[in-house]
Amino acid sequence: MKYILCIVVMGFIYAISGNSQSIDQIKIGNQIWMMSNLNKNTTGSWNYNEDQNLGKKYGRLYSYESAKNSCPSGWNLPTMKDWDELISVLGGEQ
Repeated sequence: MKYILCIVVMGFIYAISGNSQSIDQIKIGNQIWMMSNLNKNTTGSWNYNEDQNLGKKYGRLYSYESAKNSCPSGWNLPTMKDWDELISVLGGEQ
């Protein structure tokens, strides 16, 4: 399974830089996670402080529904079970 690494508190996800570009990814344990920023201009997404330069550098911010619908084919937002597995592989909670 392939996952989009997301920072829930900030409300954005790490994913691809655009539809036509290859997807940067990393394998952690048995999971494959995206490494670069999602920058898909879609309904429910915006640039931080409405600054396009920040969007180019860090990717866009997304509502949950927009993030879910912006996942490239074969990718999805992680579930709590996915996060728990990642945390476990990385040494557990400290």
